[in-house]
Amino acid sequence: MGQAFTLLIVVIVALVKFAGKNKDGKRSKKRAAARELSPASKGARRRAAQQAQAELWREAKHKQDDAAQVHSIHMDACESRLESLRVLYDAGVLDREEYAQRVARVKEKHFKKEA
Repeated sequence: MGQAFTLLIVVIVALVKFAGKNKDGKRSKKRAAARELSPASKGARRRAAQQAQAELWREAKHKQDDAAQVHSIHMDACESRLESLRVLYDAGVLDREEYAQRVARVKEKHFKKEA
């Protein structure tokens, strides 16, 4: 039984090894073509990968630009509120304590939205 099993394994290995070869002992053209990609197809795959990477970069840059624009608008709004409070304080409408409280609230809101 042990010799028959060993012989069976040897036959299976031989069949698997020679399965892709024709009668001349060479691999068939289809298998050879599948194993080796032509330089043109390698270049096409490389170009496609580069285009995909460039598209991802453009999307990331666009998102970054949008975030920067939103941040600058938010900064302008915060600065204008602080300037308005300063004008009210200088005009005597707000006392020192109320001015400090309102500035603290504006800054707190600004940093909450930023995070």
